[in-house]
Amino acid sequence: MGKSRAAVPSEDGPALWPAVQEGALVELLSRIATGRVPAALGESIKELTRKQLQDVCSALELCLSEAIQLALNPAQPQNDEEQAAIEAQLDEALKVMRAVAILANDILHTCHSNPPETLQSIATLLHDHCILALEDLPEVQDPVVKLCCSWWELKAPGRENYVPQSLPYLLVRANTSGRAMDVKACYTMREGFTMLDFEDPCIEDIKRLLLQSAMHPAFLHKPEGRKFVACIFGMDISLVSDLTAVIKNQIPSGRKSALDAYGEIIFRAWKDSVGSATQFEIENTCILFLMQAALVAASPPLNAALRQVLNGLHSQKRVAGVDAMLLRLYRPILFRALTAANAAVRRNSLLVLLDAFPLRDPDTDAEEQDELMTQQFAALSECMADECPLVRAAAVAGAAQVLNNYWEIIPAAATATFVAKLTGDLAYDMSWPSVRVAVLEGLTLLVDNPHAQPVLKRALPQLAALLGDPSLKVREAMASLLAAVQRTRAIHFYDVVPLESLLAVMASDAPSVSHKVQQVLVPTYFPNPQEGSAIVGLLLKSNPGAGQAFCQYLVSAFVGDDSLAQGYRVTVPIEHILTLATALKGHLLATCTQISKPPPEAQPLPRASKKQKGAAAAGKGGGKGKGGKKPATGKRRKQGGKDEAQEKDGEEVRAVQAEEEEEEEEVVV
Repeated sequence: MGKSRAAVPSEDGPALWPAVQEGALVELLSRIATGRVPAALGESIKELTRKQLQDVCSALELCLSEAIQLALNPAQPQNDEEQAAIEAQLDEALKVMRAVAILANDILHTCHSNPPETLQSIATLLHDHCILALEDLPEVQDPVVKLCCSWWELKAPGRENYVPQSLPYLLVRANTSGRAMDVKACYTMREGFTMLDFEDPCIEDIKRLLLQSAMHPAFLHKPEGRKFVACIFGMDISLVSDLTAVIKNQIPSGRKSALDAYGEIIFRAWKDSVGSATQFEIENTCILFLMQAALVAASPPLNAALRQVLNGLHSQKRVAGVDAMLLRLYRPILFRALTAANAAVRRNSLLVLLDAFPLRDPDTDAEEQDELMTQQFAALSECMADECPLVRAAAVAGAAQVLNNYWEIIPAAATATFVAKLTGDLAYDMSWPSVRVAVLEGLTLLVDNPHAQPVLKRALPQLAALLGDPSLKVREAMASLLAAVQRTRAIHFYDVVPLESLLAVMASDAPSVSHKVQQVLVPTYFPNPQEGSAIVGLLLKSNPGAGQAFCQYLVSAFVGDDSLAQGYRVTVPIEHILTLATALKGHLLATCTQISKPPPEAQPLPRASKKQKGAAAAGKGGGKGKGGKKPATGKRRKQGGKDEAQEKDGEEVRAVQAEEEEEEEEVVV
């Protein structure tokens, strides 16, 4: 509810005081109700003396009393004409009530520190007779509730008198319309709810509306709405358990935005109730319930949803008291759950520990803090050796995350132990590929940490064999690790995996692996267009398979987008690729020109002349053959020799054409 109404069209007419003097107040109120506000109305209110203001309020009270009497006790019509007249009078009465509420709000903002007593009487009449008594008349109810909110917000005298009927109306409007202005009005009146007696059975409807607000998207999506729901925790201690039940029911199907909102709401409610009985109730009824539910969640999605809500507390560890509260609630249940017989409980507990890491109490001495950190490191180390591969994979990912975030404050012995475990047995955990993938992904994260690079430089060469792992996902993760190493200066990728092995993988492995390896090798084999052309040419000669794969992935089909604008993606600028293609084309054409010239001994024999062909044919056909056949006649011998010569010439032509086609194919390649 804002300070004043939105801008409305103005109309020339008598100002407020002249209208009262001339008996034209009802006409002025009618124009105000329909939005035709005189231009000088606001200034005329400011210019009124105290006596004039009291007279104006008295005149408004008289008009309002008559309008309320007419609206709530209409006359009974005897015929149609009377029915029409009564309806017209009722409509005029509603306009008067609306206009009086609008005008009273303007007067209140002018003299809110000391409003006239008559103005309080007007507000009381409007509150008592024009909110709940006039159902489904928002054109009257809205300005009246707006006046009540302004009275409360300005802390004007007697503001508690305008709470009982305005609060239910605000809750109904906000839960029905979902408008931001209605939600904001509820937050504005939040302190008014503390004046209600929640032990009174008559308050059940308001409690139901409050709990409904805790699950309404309009309240969860708007900052004022989330603040209001947090305030509900503090309205009465009995509401804490009811709100916990509402949140519990919303978590399994809640979206991430709703889960984040509940996390923020719980943290704000806890913070606002520090030192009170409500804070103790929030900790032991709401927060502790969510922690226990996250540890024993029946499914990973439910565990993730509960942890998303708890992250609203974990992310506020810098706020005073949050660390101590988390340790106080987690310590009795978390470390016991980490050793549970159920593997799912152990995994859930591990994920919760990683979210809340490090658990500590800043108010304790250094020795106790070191002991607590040692306990957490030991729990993480035990999970890395857990018999369940899912627990091991989660522990590996979590250990890498912890090392990356807290490398500087973790003792060197602990970091060395964790890195040794990651690059040792866990990297070659053949029982579950996900564990090996988790190791490589975790190390990929650590490679970018400058503090971890000296240790990783000595440890990463132990992982070279994983580039030939039977699992494609492991090989992809290893290639991604090499790509991360290639981007650093402290570690060289060829110290992790020999160059010959990388070329072999690029030539023969799956595209998802060989492409990543090619990207690692691009700066080495194609540093610039001038040197790159020569280096790629040598690679094609020495290792044709690797060279072809390298060139193939310089420009590769873009799978994710079929648009013409992004039809291809390149690993180097396209102009450099064109330079390489031009150089290779010139080299291949020069080479093919030399190859296309046959050696002297391979030159085809000269074709025989017609005379020589005829003589040869005659020599072959003279006399009787071994078969005792009769020699052919001269004409037939001549025709036979001609056919044989043509057939021989055709074979030579086809052979030359085949050689030329092979040479053309080599040039294309």
